[in-house]
Amino acid sequence: MKINGARINDVIARQGAEGYFAAANTRYGFYSLYDEVYSERELDHVYIIKGGPGTGKSTLMRRIAERASDAGLETDVYLCSSDPGSLDGVIIKELGVAVLDGTAPHTRDPIYPGVCGETVDLGRFWCGERLAPSKSEIKSLITAKSDAYRRAYRYLSAAGTAHEDAIRGVESVFDRDKAERAVRRLMDKFIRNTKNKSPIPKRRFVSAISTSGTCTLDTFEKKADAVYAISDLYGAGALILELVKAEGEKRGADMTEVLDPISPDLLSGVYFDAVGLFVTSCPVMCSDARIINMKRFVSKDALVSIRGKERMSVRMQSVLLDEAIKSLSEAGTAHASTESIYSSAMDFDAVEKMTEELISRIFK
Repeated sequence: MKINGARINDVIARQGAEGYFAAANTRYGFYSLYDEVYSERELDHVYIIKGGPGTGKSTLMRRIAERASDAGLETDVYLCSSDPGSLDGVIIKELGVAVLDGTAPHTRDPIYPGVCGETVDLGRFWCGERLAPSKSEIKSLITAKSDAYRRAYRYLSAAGTAHEDAIRGVESVFDRDKAERAVRRLMDKFIRNTKNKSPIPKRRFVSAISTSGTCTLDTFEKKADAVYAISDLYGAGALILELVKAEGEKRGADMTEVLDPISPDLLSGVYFDAVGLFVTSCPVMCSDARIINMKRFVSKDALVSIRGKERMSVRMQSVLLDEAIKSLSEAGTAHASTESIYSSAMDFDAVEKMTEELISRIFK
C-alpha cells in the first residue's frame, strides 16, 4: 500500500484502524509527541517494546493491531515517521492498552513500572556470538545512518526557514480582519459556543518526511463529515488555520491540531471531533471537499509586489526538501542493512512464543 509514493503499513486499511504519526523528522530534528500520545496517566497498561533493529518489534505490533481489528476493537495505529511501512505503536482505545517501540530515537521507559508500564525486551532473543563477526560492519552502518540523519536535519532546517520566509511574505499583505470574518462564518455553520470553555486540544501528525518521500495520510478526511481544503498561497495556509484554531478555542470546541511535518510549531490542519469538521492546507483526496481560496484575503496588487520573493522561497524549500529526502533514503538503506544483520542472529521462534503470550494477556 502506498500514499504519496511512500510505502505504508497496510494494517491501517483494516476495519477500526486509524493511522497517525507520533513523531516526525522536522526542521528541529526528531520531534516526538510520545509523552502525550502514550500517556500512562490516561492508559490502563502500556507495553514498551525494546530491542535493536530487526528484532521484530514492528511485526509484533502489527500482530496486535490485526488481532484488535479481528475483535472489532477501534485502534489507533502509529506509523514510523522514517519508514511508514513499519509501526511505532498501537493504542487499543476500548481496552486502554498501548504497545509501542521504546528504542532510540524515541527512547522510553515505564513511568509507573509494574503498575501501568511494562518493558518487553526482544533483544534477549538474539545470539551475541552470531553478531560478533559483524561488529565492524554494524558500527560502520550505524555511523553512516547517524551521519545521514544529521545531514537530513540540516536540509530540513533550511527548508523550514524558506517556508517561514514564504509565510511571512504572505502575512505582510494578508487581510487578517477579512479572513477572521470568513472563519467566523464557517464556524457558525458547525459550532456554536459550548459549555466547555477550557478544551484540551490533542496534537497529531498525519504527514511525515520519510526515507521514501513525503507521506500524508487521509485519516481525518475519512473521519470527517465536512472537509474544507485551503487553496494554499505559497505554503501559507497556516495563517488561516491559526484563525480556525483561535475561533475554535473561543467557542470551547474540542479539536485535534494537525502539525506541519517540517515546522511542527505550525498547523497543517484542524479537526473538530464533535462535529466532524476538518480544515486543512494539505492536498486532499476526497472529491467533495470545499475550497477556501486564500487569494480572497490578499489584494492582487499586493500579491504582485511579493510574487518574485515568494516563488524563490517556495523553490528553495522544494530543493532543500528533496535533498533531505535523499539523505533520509541513505539513512534508510543503512538501517535496512543493519536490520538484516540482527535478523540473522535472532531466535524468532522465541519471539513468536512471546508474541502469543502478550496477545493472550492483552485480549484475555
